[in-house]
Amino acid sequence: MQITNKQTRVYQPNKLTFAAYDYSLIQERIMNTVMYYLQEYIKPQFNASCSFNRDKFLAAIDDDYILIDFHPNMIVKPQQNDQLKDSLMNLATIPVELKSYNSKGELVQIDYCGLLSAKLILKYGRTSHIQISMKKEVACLLIELERNKNNQPINYTSFIYECNRAFKSKYSSRIYKMLSSWKSKRMYEVTLDDFRSQLKIVDSYKRYSDIKKNILLPAQRDLKKFADCWFDCEDETFVNRRNRRVYKLNFSIITKDDEKVCKLQKDSVEQLLKTYFALSQEDLKELEHLTNKPGLHARLNCKILEVYDRILGDYSIKDKKKYLFECILNEFPEQFYS
Repeated sequence: MQITNKQTRVYQPNKLTFAAYDYSLIQERIMNTVMYYLQEYIKPQFNASCSFNRDKFLAAIDDDYILIDFHPNMIVKPQQNDQLKDSLMNLATIPVELKSYNSKGELVQIDYCGLLSAKLILKYGRTSHIQISMKKEVACLLIELERNKNNQPINYTSFIYECNRAFKSKYSSRIYKMLSSWKSKRMYEVTLDDFRSQLKIVDSYKRYSDIKKNILLPAQRDLKKFADCWFDCEDETFVNRRNRRVYKLNFSIITKDDEKVCKLQKDSVEQLLKTYFALSQEDLKELEHLTNKPGLHARLNCKILEVYDRILGDYSIKDKKKYLFECILNEFPEQFYS
């Protein structure tokens, strides 16, 4: 599957972003592609005079279904055709509950149906097209954005479609969309229990160390390589502990602009070390686990200048570099050994 430099922004309600489900990587790609094609109904809602009219939408199309047609190379490589079939089959069996209310707000009917139906159109024995059909009532759940008192859309997620096509881990897409929803706030905080529930891994990974190894680190690599925002689960502030057990995750959302600022700050710290302590590139490498962390740059600057002032007034300190490293070790003991 080819990934291009094209960036197509896709919007979806937060109730979908933070819903609890456990899709495979291919199922994630299928649903992201469905949302890609539903944008013609979502994007007009950003016009203040064009809020979503459910009744008009249901009556606008003669058929009771929305049809979406796309090529399988948007989802899988040719050799993954069997996985594609299984993924579509499983998506088609997901039940959806549709509730109908009268003008008084009273529940009058409950319908049960599948999330979608799918057809594989074959040519020369290979899948040439995928055709998704979805009941319009189900599509409404994916399309309609909430609005505030000023009639502006709220509680929605904006993400880049092509990023999701590139990810290697099924959890990368989920975490990417969660972070994208909170990108303007620069932080997404969630309890570990809620995070487990969102990804439906309550019974799969009992220990945080397993979640970090099998979910967070692979997703972090994916997002750093392919996405427009990412996180650092190695940062000292990423987890909160209670009685030595992790109970909360703090996703500090990093963007490319942040990375540029971090690079400038790191260069500034290293320049101080070279100017005042004549550290070599080899010496600087020993401190990279500190200088690569954005949250430590200000403290490092202060500590370096503090140590330099102390040395100027104390002629008994002969080995300046050794003394500096000892002071940094005392200031950042956990990071120094991490």
